[in-house]
Amino acid sequence: MGIPPFEFSTQQNSTFGSLAGKMKLVSIFFIVIGVLSAMSNWVQGSIVAGVINAAVFIFIGIWTLDAGRAFRRIVDTQGSDISHLMSALVNLKRLYTLQFWLLIITMIAVLVLIGFLLGGSMGARLQDFGSSS
Repeated sequence: MGIPPFEFSTQQNSTFGSLAGKMKLVSIFFIVIGVLSAMSNWVQGSIVAGVINAAVFIFIGIWTLDAGRAFRRIVDTQGSDISHLMSALVNLKRLYTLQFWLLIITMIAVLVLIGFLLGGSMGARLQDFGSSS
């Protein structure tokens, strides 16, 4: 006889169910913000920036929704808890990989901006110093 499939306890299922409900609300919020962002940027004429911005929000919403659905399936089904958990984790990994790279890109952009500001400020000081001699 085979090993019976792992099942989470009632208390653990309650935790997964609560998380799934919150994730559904958050995901819908992000998808709506993404769609509104796309429409707003389209009206303003900044289509490329709007598409990028909207895509980020929509991907965050979709991956959060998919992870939440997988957590919900842990509660609603029998015999596949581990595969549903792994499905949720795959979607969370996608979500956090996107956020990781957005953070890296933002930090690089900030450092470049600081470099330009300091470089421009330093250049102006050097120019002032040279003209006062």
